[in-house]
Amino acid sequence: DGIGALQGQTNAPLFHLITNTEPGLPRMARETAGYYVATFDTEPDELVGKPHPSSVRTTRKDVEVRDRPFLVVGRPGPTPHTVAPTTVITAEAMARSGKPYRDLPLRATASSFRNANGTVNVIVAWEPTDPTVKVMTAYAALIDEAGAAREIWPGQTEPLSTWPTSLGMTVKPGTYRLRITAIDSNGRQGSVDDTLVAEIRQAGALQVSGLLLGQQPGGKFAPRLQFTNEPEAIAYLEIYGATEGTRVAAYFEVAPTTNGPASSTVAGTFASAGEDGKYAVTAKIPLASLAPGDYVIRAIVGEPGKPGARVIRTLHKAR
Repeated sequence: DGIGALQGQTNAPLFHLITNTEPGLPRMARETAGYYVATFDTEPDELVGKPHPSSVRTTRKDVEVRDRPFLVVGRPGPTPHTVAPTTVITAEAMARSGKPYRDLPLRATASSFRNANGTVNVIVAWEPTDPTVKVMTAYAALIDEAGAAREIWPGQTEPLSTWPTSLGMTVKPGTYRLRITAIDSNGRQGSVDDTLVAEIRQAGALQVSGLLLGQQPGGKFAPRLQFTNEPEAIAYLEIYGATEGTRVAAYFEVAPTTNGPASSTVAGTFASAGEDGKYAVTAKIPLASLAPGDYVIRAIVGEPGKPGARVIRTLHKAR
C-alpha cells in the first residue's frame, strides 16, 4: 500500500523486482540509461595510431557518465588503388559474440508449453520497438546455464515487417537465456537477452503451461507485446491431464503488482485442444479502464479444494 501511494503521488513507473518475464533490476538499469556514439573530424596529422586523451562531461545533475579515457585514431586508410577487405556481420555472428547491440532496439517474451518426451515447447514473440522497421535477417538461441546453445532459430528466408513475429523452439526443462539478434534494412544491429525458466507447472494431478497475452483476429490467437487502444486483451494458457469428470477452475486477475490486490477478475473459458486431457483456457482482459503502464496478469488454475498453480505475465499498455 505504501509503494502504491508513493507511485500515485509521484506518477512514477513501478518496476517489479521479480517477474516471470523479466527481472526488474536489469530492466531498470536498461530503461534509465542512455547510450550514445560520438563522431568527429580529424586532421591528417592526428592519424598516427596512438592514444589521444578524451573525456565526456554533462551539465545535467545526478548523471553518471561512463566513457573511455582515451581513443586511438588510426593511420590513413589504404590508397585508392588498394581494396580493403570487407567483414560481413551476420545475425548469427552477433548472437554468438554475446555482446549487446543497441542501434536497433528489440523486445521479446516467451512462454513454455508441454511437448512429448518430457520436453518443453518455448513460444517466443519478439519485435523492434519501432513498428515501421523492416528486419532483413535475424537469429535466436536458447542458451543453457553452461553457456551452450541448446536450440536455435536460424532466421527467416524473407524480410520481416509484420510485428510481433513468433517462433517456436524445443528444449528440456531448465533455465535458459533467450538471445535474439537482428539487422534491419538500414544496417542497424540489435539484440535482446532475457532469462527463461522452461517448465510446466504442477497443479495437483493437472499440469499448467505458461501464459501468453495477445489478440484473437479471426478466432486465431496471436501474441502481442504491448497494447494501446484495444478494448481487450486475450489471455491464453493450456492445461494437461484433465480426465472426464475432472472439475477445474481457472480465473485471471489484473493487479498493479505481483502480489497486490486484484483490480478485476475474469473467469477462464475452456476449449478442447485436440488432444486427450488437453484444454486451451482463454479470458478477455478489459483494457479500456486501464491507464497506460504495466500490470500483472495472474492466472490461477486448479481443481476446487486442491492446491492450484499460479502463472503470471506482465501486460504493458502504451500511451
